[in-house]
Amino acid sequence: MQNTIQLMKEKEAAEKHIRELDKILKSEKVEKDKLEEQLSSQVTGLQNALLLKEKEFNNSTQVLKEMIRSRDEQLVKQQEGNMDLLKKREADLKEKHSVMLSEIKQEYESKLQTLTKNYEQQLSKTREDCEARVLEVIKEFTVESSEALENTVVSKHEECVEEMKTSKMESTEAFESTAVSKHEACESIALEEMENEDKYAMESSEALESVDASKHEVSSSSLSSSLQSLPLANIPSYEVQKQMIQPLLTKRLKKGDKWSLVDMKWFKQWKKYTGFDSWDQQSGAHPGPIDNNNLFKDIVSETLNDHLMEELDYAMLSEPAWNLLLSWYGLSVGSRPIIRNVVEFGSYVKHLKVEVYLIELKLCVYPNTNNIKTGSFSRIDTISRVFTVIKEQFNIPDTTECRLWYRYMANSFELLTNLQQTVTDAGIYGGQMIVLEIRNSDGTWPRSKRK
Repeated sequence: MQNTIQLMKEKEAAEKHIRELDKILKSEKVEKDKLEEQLSSQVTGLQNALLLKEKEFNNSTQVLKEMIRSRDEQLVKQQEGNMDLLKKREADLKEKHSVMLSEIKQEYESKLQTLTKNYEQQLSKTREDCEARVLEVIKEFTVESSEALENTVVSKHEECVEEMKTSKMESTEAFESTAVSKHEACESIALEEMENEDKYAMESSEALESVDASKHEVSSSSLSSSLQSLPLANIPSYEVQKQMIQPLLTKRLKKGDKWSLVDMKWFKQWKKYTGFDSWDQQSGAHPGPIDNNNLFKDIVSETLNDHLMEELDYAMLSEPAWNLLLSWYGLSVGSRPIIRNVVEFGSYVKHLKVEVYLIELKLCVYPNTNNIKTGSFSRIDTISRVFTVIKEQFNIPDTTECRLWYRYMANSFELLTNLQQTVTDAGIYGGQMIVLEIRNSDGTWPRSKRK
C-alpha cells in the first residue's frame, strides 16, 4: 500500500516535470520562431540591399561606359579636326610655296632677260664701235699707203728717166737693160707696200675678233679666283653630268635612306653652269665648291636656320646624287654636309618624309642638373646612341657604369632600360631632358639614396 502511494506521488511528480518541460519547449519554440523570423527579415533586408547596390553598380558602370564612349567620340572628332587642320595648313603652305616659287621664277626670268638684252646691246654697240674704228684705221692706212706708193713709183720713175737722159750709154741695149732693172726695182717696192697693207688689214681683223673674246676674260678671271684647286680633269662634261644626275633627282623616298640638303643658290648656279634646264644652255659661271653655310644658324653645333623651305632655301638630293656632286666639286672651306634620314611620320596616316630638323634634347649628369648641354638626334636614333653622345659630351669613360633617365615632368623621371628602342618609340620629344646617373663606388645609385 505504501509502495503504491509512493509510486503515485512519483508519477505525479514526473507528470508535473513533463508539463514544465513542455512549457519550456513551447517557450523555446516561440523564441526560435521569433529568431527565425528576425533572421529571415535580416536576410531579406540584406538581399534587398545587395540588389540595390548591384543596381547602383550597374548604373554607375553604364554611366562610366557612356562617359568613355563620349570621350572617345570627342577624341576622334578632335583628331579628325586636327587632321583636317593639318591638311588645310599643308595645302596653304604648298599654295604659298607654289606662289612664291612662281614669283621668284618670273622675277628671275625677267632679270635674266633684262641682263641678256643689256649685254647684247652693249656687245652690239662695242662691235659697231670697233668695226667703225677699224674701218677708219684701214681707210687712213690705205690712203697713206696709196699716196706713199704713188709718190715712190713716181720718184723712182723720175729717177729712171733722169738716169736714162743723163746716161751716156753707147748702145741702145745697155740703155734698155738699165731701164728694165730700174723698172723691176720699182715694181718690187710697190709689191712690198701692198703686202704690208694686206698684213695690216689682217691684224685689224684679228683685233676686231679679240673684242668678242675680251667679253669672256672677266668671267674667266673670276672663275679662276673662285676655284679652290679643284680636280677639274676629273669632272665629266656638262652632258654627262646632266645624264648622271637627272634620274637621281626623281628617286622615291625609302625608309632608312639618307638624303642631303644643298644650298639652293649653289644648286641653281650648277644648273646654269651645266645647262641642266633646256632654256639655260650653259650660260652660267662655274659654281665653285659646294657651300651650305647659308643654311646654318650655328655652324659649330650644325643647327639649321628656322623655317627653311625646300626648293626655296635648299634642294633635296639622294645619297648617290650628293656623292657625285661632292666628288666633282668638293666642299668649300668651313662648310659641312647636311645628311638626313628618311623617317615615317604620322600617328594614323603614315607617310615618308626627310627629317630636315632633328630633335634637340637637353643633356645633363645627376645631380648637377643645372649644367646642361644640348644634343641633336634623329627620331630613329636608338637610346644607345643617346647614351654614347651624353658620355662624349661630359667626357665620361665607357667603362663607367651608368644608367639613363628621361625627365618628362619637373620631378618625374622614367628609367630608360631598352637601349635598342628608338627616340620616338621611347616617347621622347624635342626640348626634354635626358639625365645620366653614375653608380657610386659602393654599388648604390645616388637617386636611390635620395628616395
